[in-house]
Amino acid sequence: MGYQEYTTPGTDTHTVKNAVKVIKIYLTGGGGGGGLDDGEGDGGGGGAYLDKSGITTTPGSVFDLSVGAGGSPESGGTESTWETSEYIAGGGTGGQSGTLGVGGTVSGSGTPSNSASGGTGGGADPCCGLVCDDCVEVEPDVFDCMDSHEECANYGAGGGGAGSISGNGGGGQYTSCGGGGTPCGEEDFPGNSGSGAGGGNAGFPGGGGNTNSSGADGYVKVEWTNGNLTFNVQPSNVRKDAVISPSIQVTARYSDNATATTYTGNITLTIDTGTGTLGGTTTQAAVAGIATFNDITLNTAQTGVVLLANAASDTASIDPQTSATFNVYILTDGLESCWEGNEASGNRTDSHGSNHLTEQTGDNGSVGTTTGKINGARDYETGGGGNGNHHNISSNASLSLANGSVSYTLTGWVKFENLSGVNFTLAAKCTAPGATEYGIWYSGASGYWAASIGNGSTGANSTVSGYASEGVWYFISARYNADANTITCGVGSTFASPTSFSDGGASLGGDFAIAKFGSFTNYYMDGAIDQVCFWKRYLLDDEVLAIYNSGDGLAYPFTGTVITPGLKPRFNNLVPRFNNLTAKLA
Repeated sequence: MGYQEYTTPGTDTHTVKNAVKVIKIYLTGGGGGGGLDDGEGDGGGGGAYLDKSGITTTPGSVFDLSVGAGGSPESGGTESTWETSEYIAGGGTGGQSGTLGVGGTVSGSGTPSNSASGGTGGGADPCCGLVCDDCVEVEPDVFDCMDSHEECANYGAGGGGAGSISGNGGGGQYTSCGGGGTPCGEEDFPGNSGSGAGGGNAGFPGGGGNTNSSGADGYVKVEWTNGNLTFNVQPSNVRKDAVISPSIQVTARYSDNATATTYTGNITLTIDTGTGTLGGTTTQAAVAGIATFNDITLNTAQTGVVLLANAASDTASIDPQTSATFNVYILTDGLESCWEGNEASGNRTDSHGSNHLTEQTGDNGSVGTTTGKINGARDYETGGGGNGNHHNISSNASLSLANGSVSYTLTGWVKFENLSGVNFTLAAKCTAPGATEYGIWYSGASGYWAASIGNGSTGANSTVSGYASEGVWYFISARYNADANTITCGVGSTFASPTSFSDGGASLGGDFAIAKFGSFTNYYMDGAIDQVCFWKRYLLDDEVLAIYNSGDGLAYPFTGTVITPGLKPRFNNLVPRFNNLTAKLA
């Protein structure tokens, strides 16, 4: 809710704020001045009060107004107006001096439907409010209450009338002695003359003056319901120092929530929750009410970031808005190893850590090389005698899920050359059937990709059906979330529904290998494998999608430009298959 008050007597204008379409006005006329204190000064009348709601308008409209002035002693206040004569709040009358029992006359004009008259000052009570059947003027300006034989040497003044509301009259004449002012004198206090109290709360806008005092000035107040801002494109999870994509969009809305198409002011983004510095152009001019931020970055990795959108020059009429939470990540956080596969031959180098893999020749000889999805790739064969070539390394702490509470993410690109085999492995850490730690493999018989987790006693798979054609590159991901106790398989931007596995992983001592699944003889690879990476943390969907990069891939160390994906589905519409790992691999 916003408002603006005008309190200085005279003419002025009000310009309707941006995004405001409905206003309410309040008007109070100037209060009348009190009478002079010569023993029977009346209080001044209060200025009229008037309010009108539901006045429809458009942003930028200008309205004329005037603020009534309070009257000096014995003078009436002047009226307050809106649009000259559309709405009028009359001024209060001045209190009279030296006239017993007489109020002032009403000033102000207009009909009750759009105007209100000021109140009349109350008259002085000639008998000081005493209960008296026979109050006699025994000499000029001296009265005697014959019933009690008390002499009223001085005369208290009546209270001023309250300001008129919706056309009703103000306070009347012959109010009780003192009228809220100083009590009138009695014979015990012959020197104490009365003081009239002004109407409509003396000293407040439009209040009538007390005896010997001027009335208070009137006022005009304009009140409105603010417009607001909305994030119609929220910030998404983003890599540290990368541009948030898709571009953030903030829409200014009128108070009725329609898009403020007339708004062309600036909108600014700041960090509401979180640390670091926003980069890019953080202030954008709205076009037809919409501001687009196409180069925003954040330089600190963190979770739960919230942005604040603010209409910088129009905070009085457009409320700010906070964004949804999002995360800023570094793709190399928690990364243990990444085997790019750019070697010309031989062993496979760990580009990130020290887990260099040793080439193991098979029935068809050494591991070959080929053009990869990103740069180079290694070309594997299943082997005619059931012994395919592969790369491996002995078990170590870096590649093990030691205590059952460790999350992992394993990703890689694969292109089949020949799908006539039974099963195919991208990468796995396993010793023998029933002793799988984790891995990614494809079931040729059942036609699905599987992400595996196990601890030697129990295990689970998450699967995605399809996505297996010869000569096509596929990006496969396996993610175990130790906090949520779930395993999730992904192919490109399609993620299976997470499969529960509450038993946790374990370190079972098996080798880590690319293109081989432990001691299984029918789980080698016939095809190319590119950029296999292993993290000891659960990557978020958007992190996996950044590496997938809409099918183009993102080369280690993942600092390149990420293509904005058109869709980012969390779950595929295919019916996933969930299999007991021990039974399936037995």
